[in-house]
Amino acid sequence: MSLSEHFYKSIDPNYPDRNQDNHEEMKSQEMNSDSINEKPIRLMIVDDLRLFVDALKMMLMDIPGMEVVASCSSAEEAIQTLQEKKVDIILLDIRLGEDVMNGLDAAEYIYENFPWVKVLMLSMHKKGEYINQTLRNNIAGYLLKDSAAQELVKAVRTIANGGTYFSTEVMQTHMDFTRKQHRGEEKIKLTPREKEILQLIVEGFSTLEIGEKLCVGEAGIETHRRNLRHKLKVNNTAGLVREAILQNLVDTDNLK
Repeated sequence: MSLSEHFYKSIDPNYPDRNQDNHEEMKSQEMNSDSINEKPIRLMIVDDLRLFVDALKMMLMDIPGMEVVASCSSAEEAIQTLQEKKVDIILLDIRLGEDVMNGLDAAEYIYENFPWVKVLMLSMHKKGEYINQTLRNNIAGYLLKDSAAQELVKAVRTIANGGTYFSTEVMQTHMDFTRKQHRGEEKIKLTPREKEILQLIVEGFSTLEIGEKLCVGEAGIETHRRNLRHKLKVNNTAGLVREAILQNLVDTDNLK
């Protein structure tokens, strides 16, 4: 069931659940997963559509290892709540009604004032200009609201483990929109190992996971990360992902 279908289900309990078996399988897999931490991932939902928020909360409450600690209808309310509650990841919409501060403004403010809180954009906007602007605000991920519920769970866990998660459709849209800006520019030179590590970073793997895959210590991976940030002139992982896609430094065909 997609996030949109969860929304319709919250409006009409008789709305046909075409993927009930898949939902039950997802719950079973999550319960048996070794990746579930003792402490739940604390989530905040920020969206001005109340019915969508309620549907999303209903879906997430069935997922072991996740807890919705707050839901807000405006950026201002979300920022106030962050001062009162501990939050790990915010599921944030871009458009928040007629509020002075939209999701893009909120993401930038949160990054500057609550750097330990990660932002996962959850929006219906598929236009390149929205996605391009969002990726420059140091977010940890971007999903469309018509994504499958399983993909949202996967994105949340990836981000909670220190990775980033951008859906394939979002990445493709971003690449198509920005490709012209980098035509004719000299391509950054990376070593084979740096290319390998950058590819894994874009695919959402954490430092520990990359080290295990490549049989390299965490310190070594962190050194490569620093070198990559220096070469790509960025300050964080979100910047690495953004520039790697913008400059066609990675293969996006088989991203998870």
